Amino acid sequence: MVLAKKVVTRLASLELLPEGVLCIRFHSGMDLDMAGVNEVIEQRVKMAQEGPLPVMVVLSATTSSEVRVNITDFPQQVKDCTLAEATVAPAEYVKRLADLYYGHHHPAFPSAIFDSEEEALVWLHGFAAH
Repeated sequence: MVLAKKVVTRLASLELLPEGVLCIRFHSGMDLDMAGVNEVIEQRVKMAQEGPLPVMVVLSATTSSEVRVNITDFPQQVKDCTLAEATVAPAEYVKRLADLYYGHHHPAFPSAIFDSEEEALVWLHGFAAH
């Protein structure tokens, strides 16, 4: 079966990069809601059917979300398909929200927050080789 290399959902685009990293890029100006995030999670799991992947989640500087999204333990839903997760938070307040989220939810895989995609990809490179 040939899996899609790129999928676009209402909230994000998911793309398998040549380096073997799954990039999840949230669309600018979108408010994250449970239905939309669950759709992204479903596609993330489908795209990792061949085995766990390193994942880069790119948040928009204008990302906001409903409270239920912030308190839901999504890492538990993707632990079997994720080698490591790098979150790119381009704005300081988005970075603080990501810090709070990971401070409350402790993924079963390595995770880190970065200011740029370049830094995130360098960190994920070691996981992509596995």
